[in-house]
Amino acid sequence: MSDRDLPRFLEAPFAAPRLTLCLVVLALVLLGSVVVFSTTYVASLNLVEAASAIADAGAGAVEYAPDSLVDSLVKQALFAVIGIVFVALMHLVPQACWRTWIPYLLMVLAVAIILFTMAYGSLRLGATRTVVIGSFSVQPTEFCKIAFVVMAGKIAADYREGALDSSKLLLAVFVLIIVPLMMLYKFQSDLGGTMIIAVGCLAVLWFSEVPLRYIVVPVAVAVAFVVLSTAFTEYRSDRMLFLDPWNDGSAGSESGLQNIRASYAFAGGGLLGVGLGNSHEKFNWLSESETDLAFAIVGEELGLVGAMVVILLFLALLAAGLYLSRSCDDTFARVVSGGLVVMLVFQAFLNMGCCAGILPITGKPLPFISKGGSSLLASILLIGVILCVTRASGEPQRRRRDLRVVRAESSSSLSPDDFHAVGTRGSARGRTGHLTRSQGRGTYGSPGGVSNGRSGSRYGRKG
Repeated sequence: MSDRDLPRFLEAPFAAPRLTLCLVVLALVLLGSVVVFSTTYVASLNLVEAASAIADAGAGAVEYAPDSLVDSLVKQALFAVIGIVFVALMHLVPQACWRTWIPYLLMVLAVAIILFTMAYGSLRLGATRTVVIGSFSVQPTEFCKIAFVVMAGKIAADYREGALDSSKLLLAVFVLIIVPLMMLYKFQSDLGGTMIIAVGCLAVLWFSEVPLRYIVVPVAVAVAFVVLSTAFTEYRSDRMLFLDPWNDGSAGSESGLQNIRASYAFAGGGLLGVGLGNSHEKFNWLSESETDLAFAIVGEELGLVGAMVVILLFLALLAAGLYLSRSCDDTFARVVSGGLVVMLVFQAFLNMGCCAGILPITGKPLPFISKGGSSLLASILLIGVILCVTRASGEPQRRRRDLRVVRAESSSSLSPDDFHAVGTRGSARGRTGHLTRSQGRGTYGSPGGVSNGRSGSRYGRKG
């Protein structure tokens, strides 16, 4: 099968990074299903036993019916299927729309989501970022990350191509990026989410090849903002005890408990782990073991080897995304795909660093692995956006392969003695049996082809 017979989704040089992205995501989703099965099993048993105890004590009917293990897995699988369907539908959108009105639509939806969560969200663990809809608990802001990076990519591409001058650039960044980002932080107290989005936008700046001084200043401002917001917020400053979790004033039984139990999980796992389903820490010792600290359970059940596999999978995801981004001819596709993959992998390593005790716990899930339909769906959609914005970048390469174009040169740079008429493409193929080019740089099959007197059998095809 030739390259021209392949669907555009698999055209070289994009076949390898695209397939790698899809295969790595599939592996992470399958691994996440195993982790959700293992951790949710214990949580479901505990909830069922608690509900039964309340009913047996005569406390009346139990209003909250805990999800069974099957329900949790079905919900996780349902969100994965919804994500795949949306990715397929996204590929039906014309490519030009991603550069014109889709970024604005996504930002409008993101601001609406932020305001809706502020009004109807539930306060949990010091932050208002969850909306309960029926039996589903959704974190709508997981989807806002995509909108910010896509909008930042459009602004950067427009500036690089001369559509925006410096004053309009600053205005667009302030109105479309900084103001919504501050709304997210203020209304939801989500410092972790704000940091992840900021990293994605800074990656857009990097891939748009702006001068380094324009990156250093935003980084310095972001670092100062994180330090100040942590120092003046009590529950955030308590999380800085990850450096010494035993020194929380209660011998490690309060603020430092999660860090200590996560360390126990990694230590108990050793090299090969205690085996799937045999975790000790998930039995109510390590809180949030199925969501924020799922990587600690991976380290306990699968050991250092299993934890390294997860790390290598995310590194493969990063490498494939960056290669795909570098191969793009279009500025918008390059900066958006690069920014999105950097943001996703940064969140993954932020979560794993928190679980390993080298970073303070931020409460952000591990993409594709932690339990949570919002995180899973948003992560799949993020990969879908990368595939969508880069899908047309293979067309120029395919056209050049079909025409065997090496490089086009202006005829004004050639002398009259360099020209050798070979007639039309049909006569050239029929009479001469081969085509020639001038000094190795002519176009293949053009009526006014150029020859340097050498046989074209080395460069052309027989008629």
